[in-house]
Parts: sequence; structure tokens; C-alpha cells
Amino acid sequence: MTEPCADAMSCNMSDLLRSQIDGPGMELFDAHAIRDTWREHRASSVRAPCHFYLHIPFCRQRCSYCCYYSIASSGGSQVDAYLSSLQQAMSFFAPVFARRPFQTLYIGGGTPSLLTPKQLQGLLSNLFSTFKFDAEGQIAVECNPFSVTREKMDILSQF
Repeated sequence: MTEPCADAMSCNMSDLLRSQIDGPGMELFDAHAIRDTWREHRASSVRAPCHFYLHIPFCRQRCSYCCYYSIASSGGSQVDAYLSSLQQAMSFFAPVFARRPFQTLYIGGGTPSLLTPKQLQGLLSNLFSTFKFDAEGQIAVECNPFSVTREKMDILSQF
């Protein structure tokens, strides 16, 4: 296992959920081992800033130029199931990150702005009730002009 980076740490829980969207047999990581490694790192004397990346892998269609993990989806139950699994993963890792806030939050994809207003509100509410974020930190969410709405922007502005 590689040593955690001492300069900055990023937490990408979305990768742990690949089996939820790709199906059985696609388990890429041992979540318990990852949590233990994070716990050891957080207990060490290293005080590097922590950054949180959340990947929403859904797009209307797969773009030929995109090199990121994404799947074409029209939304619905597949997205709801992913968000439910994501909440479980966040709860699983929350105790490790309870003491120090993340300096940045970046929600990318895929196309996070494809989430419905209800899904977006639920995701952000769960995220901000589970983890701490620096009040002076940066929050960024990728949005496609064709799928972002005033209602979604209003939801984003609450956080």
C-alpha cells in the first residue's frame, strides 16, 4: 500500500461505489482497508489540508472527448440507488473525518447538474450533515448549461 501524500489529501468516495453501477464483480477497493489507512493518516502528525471530491458519474450521453468515468443515464432509479449507496459510503467514512474540516469540496462528473432538484438537495444536505467544511473554503460543482436551472442554482447557493 502506498504512503498517503503529506502535502494534501483528497477523499474520493465515489470510486468505492463502482460496483453499484457496473454490477457485481467490479469491486475495485477494500473499503475497510481504505478507512483504516485514512484513520492511521489522520492520527499521524501530518496536518495537510484535506479536500473532498465527489464524482457523479451520470451523463445524458458519453462524449467522445471525455476521459472520465461516466455512464449514459436518463436518471431515475439508477441515480437514486447510486445516491443511496453514496450516503452509506459517506456514513461509513464519517468517523475518520469528524475532527477536521475539508478545505474544498468539488462535485464533478459526469454531469452533476443532471440530478433533479430533490436529488441535489438530498445529496448536499447529507454531505453537509455528515462532514465539516471550512467556512472560508471553496465549493465547486460542475454544471452543464443545458441541465442547470434556477431552482438548482438556488439549492447550490444554500450551501
